[in-house]
Amino acid sequence: MAKKTSGKKRGRHAELTVKQSRLVQAFANGAETKADAARAAGFSGKWPTKSANQALKSIREKTPDIMDRLGLTVPGLIENHLKPLLIAEETKVFVSEGKRGKRNVMRVKVPDFTTRRYGTRMAFELQNAFPPVDPKLAAQVGVKVILVDIPRPPREAINVTPQKAARLPVPADPRAQQ
Repeated sequence: MAKKTSGKKRGRHAELTVKQSRLVQAFANGAETKADAARAAGFSGKWPTKSANQALKSIREKTPDIMDRLGLTVPGLIENHLKPLLIAEETKVFVSEGKRGKRNVMRVKVPDFTTRRYGTRMAFELQNAFPPVDPKLAAQVGVKVILVDIPRPPREAINVTPQKAARLPVPADPRAQQ
């Protein structure tokens, strides 16, 4: 017989704990390191970085459920927020003094490339299109050039006349005999 689980317990796991909420708030307030944020959130001072890492992992697991509950689904975010970023425009205003003290105002709509770039980057990040940042792998990137300075051999040793090779008999085609 299967064990029944209450909906109350399931819902509780989708919520952030008080310490997790404080950890997020500490990062929002500008904590410089994970250890500082963990101490500010009230985690144990013995291994604060480890506590922060564990809490952040738990928060990452809960985030999709929380966002869905708030109506922030992935398709909705892409349609309502990301797509407009990719076609963003800005208005440039130019003002000049004309004849008889009259002001000339000109407005021009131009593409907002900064916003478009950040929107494109967000789209690629959502698709995990960027390789993971690993310092060990980054250190291996590059080309190693080895220069070897060896004198050339004398040309006399190279100028050897080849001997005429003996020709091998060509086997008869078995189809031709039939």
